[in-house]
Amino acid sequence: MTIDSQQTVPVDSSDSAERGAEAGFTTIELADGPAGARTKRFEGRFVVQGREFGKREVEVTKVYQGRSGKFVVQRQRFDWAEMASRANFQGNWKNWLSMLGGGGFGVDTDADPSWGDYEVEVVDTLDGLHAVLSPKLHRRVVAVVEQPRVEYLDI
Repeated sequence: MTIDSQQTVPVDSSDSAERGAEAGFTTIELADGPAGARTKRFEGRFVVQGREFGKREVEVTKVYQGRSGKFVVQRQRFDWAEMASRANFQGNWKNWLSMLGGGGFGVDTDADPSWGDYEVEVVDTLDGLHAVLSPKLHRRVVAVVEQPRVEYLDI
């Protein structure tokens, strides 16, 4: 199935929770604002995640797709200096990644992020994501959205 990037993605309009779960939709809560002070909630599914490491900061970008077909982009930014001040480096250096906690840093990605600033943005179309995401991350979103989530092999 190919999705026209100019149109919203048709999603089952039934209010049934069972159908939503079958399509991969769940209730998603995202941190927003300085230090994640606010929460945004919607019905949707996770699409992709990307990380960019710079000299001064780390940016974790997560993309979700809502029931209506719109996309939700959450960015988490934190400075390396902030990370160093939050981690307890007095402990076991072999275990330094676990000292950083969750937050999509590659350690326990299911854990809720505990630090950094967040930004949540809603984008109407797949083409609209092009202006918001890096080219590499946009290609990954297109690949996930335009291909079926599960491909059954007739072997």
